[in-house]
Amino acid sequence: MSRATSFAAQFGIIALVYLATLFHTQLVPSLSLPAWIDQIAPLPWWCLVTFGSYSLGSIGFALVSFPDAPKSAFDSLMTEIDMARAELSKKGVDVS
Repeated sequence: MSRATSFAAQFGIIALVYLATLFHTQLVPSLSLPAWIDQIAPLPWWCLVTFGSYSLGSIGFALVSFPDAPKSAFDSLMTEIDMARAELSKKGVDVS
């Protein structure tokens, strides 16, 4: 089985279980389930909000802890820019 097929099969099974527990009163009216089963309805939204919060937090932490480039990297970049400007000026390109 390919990865996509495996993912689709797993997603389908999870979706069926979710929908069966969500609509258990319409499917089998005589079946009595615990009270906490009613908290399954907002579960996908809760997972989405949790994932979004984690993603934004990890991006924010990466931005805060991003290491600054050393001075030598700046000097090297400026040298390369000057060399490129000189080469383009030799070829007749106006670079201001």
